[in-house]
Amino acid sequence: MNRDVKTFIVDSVNTTRWPQIAIVYINKVTTDQNEYGHNIVVDKTNKVIDIIPREDIRGRKLGIPKGGFVASGNDKYAEWLKENVEINDYAFFDSFTSRVLFSNTNEFSPFFEEKIEITGFNTLRDSNTFVIFDQENTYTKTNGYGYEVLVNSDNFIYECGGNNNIVPKGGFVISSIEKKAIRFLNAFGVIGTKAIISEDKKTLTLLYDQESIVKTIELKIKEIEQKLNYALSNYWIIDYKSINTRLDEFKSLDLSNLDLVKRNSLIDKLDNILFDISESLTVETRGIWHDSREKTYEEVEKVILDIKKSNLNQLALGIPNGFNTILPVPNTFPFHQNPSYKDFDVLKAYVDICKRENIELVLTLPIFYNHAGINTTKPEWLSKSNVYGKGIQTEENNFFNPANLEYREYILSYIRFILENYEIDNFQLDYIRYPQSIYGIDYGYDDLTRSLFAKHFNVDPSVLDEIGEKLEEHPLFYKWAEFKANFVTETVKAIKNLINEIRPDIYLSAAVAADTPVHYFCQDIRTWLKEGLIDVTYPMSYGNDLLNQKINEFNSFNKTNKYLVMGSGSYMNLSLKDTYTQAFNSRYKADGIAFFEYNSYLEHGYSAHLLTNMYKVPAISQTHMPIDACMAQIDYMIKRINDVIIPYNKSLNLALLIIGSLSY
Repeated sequence: MNRDVKTFIVDSVNTTRWPQIAIVYINKVTTDQNEYGHNIVVDKTNKVIDIIPREDIRGRKLGIPKGGFVASGNDKYAEWLKENVEINDYAFFDSFTSRVLFSNTNEFSPFFEEKIEITGFNTLRDSNTFVIFDQENTYTKTNGYGYEVLVNSDNFIYECGGNNNIVPKGGFVISSIEKKAIRFLNAFGVIGTKAIISEDKKTLTLLYDQESIVKTIELKIKEIEQKLNYALSNYWIIDYKSINTRLDEFKSLDLSNLDLVKRNSLIDKLDNILFDISESLTVETRGIWHDSREKTYEEVEKVILDIKKSNLNQLALGIPNGFNTILPVPNTFPFHQNPSYKDFDVLKAYVDICKRENIELVLTLPIFYNHAGINTTKPEWLSKSNVYGKGIQTEENNFFNPANLEYREYILSYIRFILENYEIDNFQLDYIRYPQSIYGIDYGYDDLTRSLFAKHFNVDPSVLDEIGEKLEEHPLFYKWAEFKANFVTETVKAIKNLINEIRPDIYLSAAVAADTPVHYFCQDIRTWLKEGLIDVTYPMSYGNDLLNQKINEFNSFNKTNKYLVMGSGSYMNLSLKDTYTQAFNSRYKADGIAFFEYNSYLEHGYSAHLLTNMYKVPAISQTHMPIDACMAQIDYMIKRINDVIIPYNKSLNLALLIIGSLSY
């Protein structure tokens, strides 16, 4: 083991270099980033051939050497690169462990031994904790914002990722929510690593040696076999023969003396088999959000054709709700079209081209939010916070007041104008809420809302000063939250009635916060579903594992005749595997997925990746062209019977054989 090797842990590959992020760019032409990061350029021989410091114009869309890569970072990660890497050093990107290894020699080993302090056992996973759960067959009961790895009874890590996992028999779960610890686990807590708890239970050692290499490949093969068996037991339409043939090639390999390159090559091939155990369904929602900035017909057409080439079928098009609107609106409105559009009707272009290309157009309108709200000609429409006038940064200038009836009448007239003039396929409520109540800042403290609350509860308006000071500790706080939520719900009802009046043929959906307690956003999604106010729910479950946890929660209060489409944050630094897993879970536990947003979905490589497996063929969404969707679903059912159920199941009755011979 080369003790002189320095380790640079990366957060993601080929994604946006946000603040406090370390990235590797590889297997593409340029980084597609700006010049505000520190870049290490490595050629195909693993040699550092150039260093591009922050603010050097050469760093803008920096070219990547063929067969090489660029390691890039900002903030503290840029400082680390500046202090530890020089031209003519050598570097190797270990994709399996999310590490770039730097050395003055071109010798790199897959082996490592790392230690970390344990802060507790079977306790609350909070900030600054690194917890071990070892009570077998119990759940860790962790939320979706952390990261966990599972260790078997032989002390080998066999599964990585997720939260609220079941503690394996004879094993344990390693869990953390701190970014530093999560990065540590991503790098060293990989499949095949030995996890050893010290005798005094204060330290965890993660050891990767020759035995670990063999175990990594064995566990990967086992994972494929399990998924393949699951696929067959559920009669997925996949090429079982081809996958088994590919898998058999690995079972006879000599796994001794594998170096870093050969090990990673095997892992990549096994991961590709895992990805290929995927159906290409013909009916499911594959949506994408996009805030329109296009100024010409050609620019609009490019967006829609990009979506179609990705085998997505639904565009949720976001437009402003007033100031800076992209629509040419009548002079009677208090807002007018952004002059940069020069009277170009961008929404009409989207309607026409989406119809031509059979892309479902969902018009997404922020009901109470406008980033330029401060410029409104109606400042009395804006919300106020409990810290108004104290010089504390809030969102009050970006949110209109749900209690203001004049604003509600305006937004209803705006929606009426859209419904009467544009043949959209569906309408979606966005920002149908108050700003989040968090960090001691709460909203709704304008004179109007205060007086309405005081009258409703027969209290003095000064009570709101006490609520704004004590928040959750005040006995009326939750009543206050419910009171505000009622204004939001009344707005939803009014919009639903308007749609039923003008366009009863379209669905009403809502993009909602993933965290559902009413006092967070005054967004009572349970009531909306219970009363049938919305037809489709889009939880904005953005995060590595948040979607996978929230999908069960939203299913628990979603009616059987309503649709659930999970939101995936493609703008974040998700891995290809993370995005695949989210799309996979949304397919079988919901009605599909919507990615936020268009540019990052393409630029981060998610489109190209999913086109090789889950999205190989186009699909129709359930809420678009219902007759075509129904026929496609019937065809797929018949194909499943004929291609999988009958050939792989010998105990069939005659009725099933007859069904398999049907066509419409």
